[in-house]
Amino acid sequence: MEGMPAPILGKPILPSLEKEQVFYLIDKVSSVRDKAIIALFTESGLRLSELASIKPEHINWARQTIRVVGKGRKEAYAAFGELTGKYLTAWLEQFKPNDNIWGMSEAGIISMLKRLEISTGIPGLSASMTVSSITNHLYHGRVNTPIKPA
Repeated sequence: MEGMPAPILGKPILPSLEKEQVFYLIDKVSSVRDKAIIALFTESGLRLSELASIKPEHINWARQTIRVVGKGRKEAYAAFGELTGKYLTAWLEQFKPNDNIWGMSEAGIISMLKRLEISTGIPGLSASMTVSSITNHLYHGRVNTPIKPA
């Protein structure tokens, strides 16, 4: 066995949310902010760090896109749909951000998702799981997310 290379293991497939579960989660939270976070995660596929750093000037309401700086400091645009638009508008009408639009950090978003996991019994709610859900929804045509040309 010495000198034998270790087997290459594949990456685990992250669990994903079904559309009904997304609506269930949105119904379970009372805060408009939390509804907007869940909707934006599932419609846009943003990473936690990208979502947590959104500022008001990053949102293009006409194109329904959000400018983000992703991995490798690359600038990109993430599309969002009507559901996110509805909750994001409602949230920003009641909260005037000084920095990011949520008024909390990445840790705060993770904490909210963990509390939601406990209260709903849906296991594995995390930023990576939520991003996995949008990939699954887009692949299977479950989420109506508009893609707007630049």
